[in-house]
Amino acid sequence: IEVQRELEDLVKELSGRLVQAPGGLGEESKALLASCSQRLSEGEASEQVDVYFRSSLQTLLEACGKRGQAELERCLQARKSKVPEARREEAKRKLQMPIEYQGDLTRYTWALCLTEAVDRDQLRALKVHFKKTIEELWQASQAISEEKACGIFESEWAAFEEKCRARFEYTTKSPKQLAEDVCLVFNHVLRQHRHGDEALHVLNLLPASTVLAEKPLGSWEPGRVAKEFLEARDTKRLAEYVSQPTVASGAAEPNRQWQLAPGA
Repeated sequence: IEVQRELEDLVKELSGRLVQAPGGLGEESKALLASCSQRLSEGEASEQVDVYFRSSLQTLLEACGKRGQAELERCLQARKSKVPEARREEAKRKLQMPIEYQGDLTRYTWALCLTEAVDRDQLRALKVHFKKTIEELWQASQAISEEKACGIFESEWAAFEEKCRARFEYTTKSPKQLAEDVCLVFNHVLRQHRHGDEALHVLNLLPASTVLAEKPLGSWEPGRVAKEFLEARDTKRLAEYVSQPTVASGAAEPNRQWQLAPGA
């Protein structure tokens, strides 16, 4: 048990140094995101920037992983007593997890930046296309009726709208994909901060299957909203909610009839 606790503390310290410390993977990932986002805003082809980003990020992840494994091995060899091989492998896997989480989050953020850049390029292409079409029509005929102009506009707009719909259908995520993305961000933040914040100890890691099985938030009873959210965030507000006067009819709401757990 002592060896396991010691290894967990060591892995936590090393992962924090590798990912969160100044000059660590977190800062390197943000710098890469900023650099590639700047290239997109300057009009560089999104396909080329995307290839460069993914290749550079993979290089950063591999380099960070090698540094972490080397540092872990150095610390283990410095111990007076030998650590069982199974414990070593487990520590190596745990050390790699924060690096992989950082990589997943960086890729997710990049996907959002890339989508925004593509939308911006599409809008720019729309403006250029309409300007060119209007100029060609103006040069062909100095006089054009309003009805004909409206007809041309409707035709051009319909063609552009069809392309947009096809692109949106291609990029639209299924409920399962959305749930997995939400759980990825939530679980990553929880893993990073719950050891240093006692208020987060009541929260558990969330699998995507749980999110998919839940009812929409709008259909929840007020009492459940209070219990699920205020209990974890602000017990004082939760106590105030429970002690509110009964509704106008004089009957207490049944969904408020639960007690706070000590220290919740």
